[in-house]
Amino acid sequence: MSSATVVRLVSGEEVHMKLDSVCNQDQTFVRMGKRLIAGVVVDPRWQGIYIWQEVNGVYVRLGDIVFKDHEDGSVQWDMYAWVHSSPDFEQRAARFLAEQAEKHASVLTTGNHIAMLSVAPGIKL
Repeated sequence: MSSATVVRLVSGEEVHMKLDSVCNQDQTFVRMGKRLIAGVVVDPRWQGIYIWQEVNGVYVRLGDIVFKDHEDGSVQWDMYAWVHSSPDFEQRAARFLAEQAEKHASVLTTGNHIAMLSVAPGIKL
């Protein structure tokens, strides 16, 4: 765990995180589940949330969501989900995302929800 940093969540709980240059911004950390933490970035130039998943006692980046305000009041959502566990899992995640697109196109949904399949580096499937 030498590459991990001790981080304090809003609740006061301390956890080990593997921070790197990409996700080392000032964040407010909140537990979302047993093995998931959200890190809301505190930076007016970059509106985003990192999602962290616990792997062998250390939280590693699972992905992030970036928001961009548009002049007309709309907001663009960019989601970056980590799917690099294996070529098989990458294909499974791509098929899952394609199924979501089919649901949107089928008129069986209101078109306001999309699911993605992701896994943090180090998770063995």
